[in-house]
Order: sequence, then C-alpha cells, then structure tokens
Amino acid sequence: MGRHVLIIPDGNRRYARHHGMSNEQVYAFVAKKTTVDLMKYFLIDREFSDFSIFLLSRSNLTRRRNEEVDPIIEAQQRMCYDLMDDPFFEEKNIKFNVYGDMSILPGRYRRALKRLVEKSEHRVGKNCNFLVAYDGTYELISAVKKINGDFEKINESNFYNYLDLNKSVDLLIRTGFEKRLSGAPLPQTSFSELYFASFYYPQFTVEKAEAIIKEFDKRDRRFGK
Repeated sequence: MGRHVLIIPDGNRRYARHHGMSNEQVYAFVAKKTTVDLMKYFLIDREFSDFSIFLLSRSNLTRRRNEEVDPIIEAQQRMCYDLMDDPFFEEKNIKFNVYGDMSILPGRYRRALKRLVEKSEHRVGKNCNFLVAYDGTYELISAVKKINGDFEKINESNFYNYLDLNKSVDLLIRTGFEKRLSGAPLPQTSFSELYFASFYYPQFTVEKAEAIIKEFDKRDRRFGK
C-alpha cells in the first residue's frame, strides 16, 4: 500500500500581515501555487498514493465571519476549475475526492467541488483528497450514525468503512508554528508521524517538503510493536 500524507496548512493570514498582503492575495497564491506544487511533489515525484489537505475546516465556517471565509472560498473555488482544465492531472490519472459536511458550504463552492470530483471519478491512479467543511469529531459522529446501533458487527478493520476518509495517514504535517491537530481525522492519524513546521503555509516549498520526507524516512515506525 502506498503512503499517505495529510497537510494542515496553517499561517496564511499571519504570513499576509507580515508581508503586506491582503487575505485575498495570500489565499489566491497558496491555491494557485503552494497547494498545486505540493500535490505534484507528493503524488508524482514522491509517488505517495494519497495526498490529503485541510482546505477548510468545519469550525472555519461555523465560527468565523463571512468576510474572513469568503476569500478562502473564492480562491479554492477558482483552484477547482483550474484543476479541471489542467491536462497534467488527467495525464497522471489523479482522482480528486472531497470529504466533509458539504451541506454547510455555499452553493457556488459546492458545485465547483462536485464538478471536480465528477470529472475525475473514472481515474484509478493516485488520490488527492480535499477536506472541506471537515472535522474529525464530526466525522466520528457521522460514522456512529451510519452504524445505526448495530455495534456487534463493528471491529477495528471494518470501522474504517464508515469513515469518510477511510485510509490511515502515514505523515501529518502542520505548518504555522502551532503544535495541535485542530479537528484532524482521529482514527486515521493514530499511528501518523507528526511534523510541526516552523514556517507558514505560503512558505511551504518543494525543497522544504523534501527535507521533511528525508526526516520521515529516517524515523523508526513500530506501530505499537
């Protein structure tokens, strides 16, 4: 089974303040440049099977003001349409998946995500997973509801079938200097290697990713043995 990386891209607004940028400018930059570069690096250059990224948390939508969230949605919506038209991802057979509570997203963003998923659903190569309006605890609650009281049939192996993101994460990277998981997938990251980066997400280059992978490859992963 191929490797799976999850990125929590923190620090965009702090980077913008420190560099005299607007929120609109920084979110447009990371959507067009940073995120796409990292997708290509992990999925193609490093041949990970899955690249997952927290694009928008559920708490972002429920706790922040619209004027704070709108620049994020606008930039990510444009990114979806750019990815649809990018022949690179079709040539490389990259499949796009979206996980989260789509019901609380604005209609225009929901439509863009749906179209991206539909355009790539026939592909059978690597997976690019967007966590949008996502929260790990909310996902667990949804899984329990799907089980519908029939707990006798549940074990550690098949519980993953009830999760939205039903794959274990090998490497979790959070940028922005903070050292917390902030709504990340819970069972999926129980044996993840954690890397808390001392730089903001717009500063996350392929060269920095290469250094993180070199450290990751040196770690002794025993999985409780």
